[in-house]
Amino acid sequence: MLKFFFWVLLAANVVLFVFQQTYFDAPSSGKHEPERLSYQYREDQIRLLSTDEINRAIAKAQVISQDMTTAGTCVEIGHFSKTEAIGFEQQLPSLSLRPENISFTSAQEGSTYMVFIPPPASQKAAEARIGKLKQKGIESYIIKDQTKLRWAISLGIFKTHEAAINHVATLEKAGISDLQIAPRGAITEKRVYRLNNLSGEQLRALESIMSKFPKQSLQHCPPASKNPA
Repeated sequence: MLKFFFWVLLAANVVLFVFQQTYFDAPSSGKHEPERLSYQYREDQIRLLSTDEINRAIAKAQVISQDMTTAGTCVEIGHFSKTEAIGFEQQLPSLSLRPENISFTSAQEGSTYMVFIPPPASQKAAEARIGKLKQKGIESYIIKDQTKLRWAISLGIFKTHEAAINHVATLEKAGISDLQIAPRGAITEKRVYRLNNLSGEQLRALESIMSKFPKQSLQHCPPASKNPA
């Protein structure tokens, strides 16, 4: 009886050995496992992406993948300079969109951006507000030039709009809610395009167009605000 079980186990091991050799080490590859692993990585083809490249790729992938097979998608693209806008509009006919589904809005971009509190009723009111900000350890100053921002309270000048937004978020945590951001310095007009009712096929065509404008971002249109009944 013991001899019977011995021969059964021996046969099972032989079958398992033959299966492993033929399945995992097929003659077509001619390479054992450690050798195959060395061919899985091509270090010469690896490149680190910048944060900007990653963000653009994620945003584009989210829009395209989520709506590849659905109609009625709305996206916003840009900010385009005047020259870039002309080039982008030349590409739009290939999407075969109806004219009413293509629109744009103008946006101002500055060389710098200021975070500020809108002007109070008077200089005295502005000075009182400055005092309260100092108590919280927040640096600020009153704008005294003869503009529509006279007596407004500046809370900092920033090189990018994103940096200004981050500063607003920090100040809001300190209990300041009436903050605004305005472009300063040299101001240029930019265009933001809105494309509505895109099908999956049109989204794929738009992805090809966007590859010609790598500095531009693409995102879903913000949801329409609902007025209370």
